[in-house]
Amino acid sequence: MKNYEKMVESNHQMNQNKIDLAVSEIQKMLDENLRVAVGELVKRTGLSRGFFYKNGEVRRALDRAQDLQSGKTFVKPQQVILDKAMEKQLLLVKRQLANAQEENQTLKEENQRLQRALKKKELNFIKSL
Repeated sequence: MKNYEKMVESNHQMNQNKIDLAVSEIQKMLDENLRVAVGELVKRTGLSRGFFYKNGEVRRALDRAQDLQSGKTFVKPQQVILDKAMEKQLLLVKRQLANAQEENQTLKEENQRLQRALKKKELNFIKSL
């Protein structure tokens, strides 16, 4: 009988540890302004999805957190980094485009100057005949 009681107590303690872990992780996500979602909690805690849905205490904490966050928009930190990198890349490409357009304009002007010089030489050649 003592073994059974020890086993029940051990299971109860393990379950309480899981609940504490889940609730503390939910609170940590709230503090860090991260979106509280079951998938992210599963990754962070290693607990199953079912645990977050079936355990009443954890479910209440999850629902409270999601209610607190309703209406907020969240941006993933990775997305912010990617957006900044893309903006830098866009600026670089715009600079390259401006340089290419400037070079193109310079070459057009030089081409026109050379065309006029060529016509002038041809005209002088014809006159000399």
